[in-house]
Amino acid sequence: MKLLTVNVEGHKHVDLICNLLKTEQPDVICLQEIFEADLPLFQKALQHEDQFQVLFSPNANVLKQNQYGIAPMGKWGIALIVNRAFIQDSMHDFHRLFYVGEERVVPEFEGPYSVRRSLLVAQLTVDGQSFAVATTHFTWTPNGQASPQQHSDLKQLKLHLSNYNRFILCGDFNAPRGGEIYSQIAEGLIDHVPRDVLTTLDHTFHYAGMLNLVVDVVLSTLDIGSISTRVIDGVSDHKAIVVEFAV
Repeated sequence: MKLLTVNVEGHKHVDLICNLLKTEQPDVICLQEIFEADLPLFQKALQHEDQFQVLFSPNANVLKQNQYGIAPMGKWGIALIVNRAFIQDSMHDFHRLFYVGEERVVPEFEGPYSVRRSLLVAQLTVDGQSFAVATTHFTWTPNGQASPQQHSDLKQLKLHLSNYNRFILCGDFNAPRGGEIYSQIAEGLIDHVPRDVLTTLDHTFHYAGMLNLVVDVVLSTLDIGSISTRVIDGVSDHKAIVVEFAV
């Protein structure tokens, strides 16, 4: 199973992301900072696009121009795009779980502290083996420093994850590898991003320039191994991570 995860930075790099999907043709795609309006474009980049199921969770509603350069294109959040061949029950195998904010209320975007935070989970079966794939865009802090809010939110996130025995967890965690929040997230899990990768931020696009921080992660329970991992730049302000799993 090939998994691809990337923070797409809203509408800024749509063509680059579509080209990446056309080239990689992954089985599972995890997207952060994605506009609901752009999802059909990404799905269309896949061969046999009608074979993929899409799950979206809006973390905010972007309705006006803002200092962060996020286009006012409406609902903006995270998404899972999954090959239906891995899904046994499309009604019950997808879960949208919130650890910041309420399910019924999509807040208007006023900055990184105004958004709700959710976890999207797909229960998959590959070659008779069942496991979950989950993605999130974790709580932001300046310069990747741990905060009381992150500690509180992490407790709720891990509570959701405790319902799954076997899982792959990926996304933009806004918590650099080596820091205290990352260490708590990764405790007891396999980190599939190679240790010689020093950053998952792409200085070509990222507003902060050259920052050596691994904030995008692919983790799994100990019983899920990977065959290969590639980190791909030139597609967004975050690099894409492509992992082939032997599940």
